[in-house]
Amino acid sequence: MQKKILFLVFIIGLLQCAKTEYYLKNVNHKVRLTAYSKEEGFQLKRRIDLSHTRINLLWGIWGVYNKDLERILREELQNPEREAIGNLELTETYDFADSLVDLITIGIVRPYSVKVTGDLYEQTN
Repeated sequence: MQKKILFLVFIIGLLQCAKTEYYLKNVNHKVRLTAYSKEEGFQLKRRIDLSHTRINLLWGIWGVYNKDLERILREELQNPEREAIGNLELTETYDFADSLVDLITIGIVRPYSVKVTGDLYEQTN
């Protein structure tokens, strides 16, 4: 009985391992977690709301589809010299649809839903 419980705990532990990393490699882009102000020479252009699915294989050990933050935000920055992203927020969830795929594939495919929100600012001066 103890071996079965230990095996079950081991399997549940394997199902929960996954690694998340988001990098911004190009430091020329202006991206930060706080807002830009008019005193800094920026005005709010629009709100951004992006979604992305990160996919891991083999119970979360091997990441096969994962965009870095620069690739996620590249489509939003039309003019990187004059635009900036502030109030950046990354939310990664493991929702019902993700868990359903994980359950059907017995953990071999493990998706995570990623939501990126923030404000797009334009330089005024």
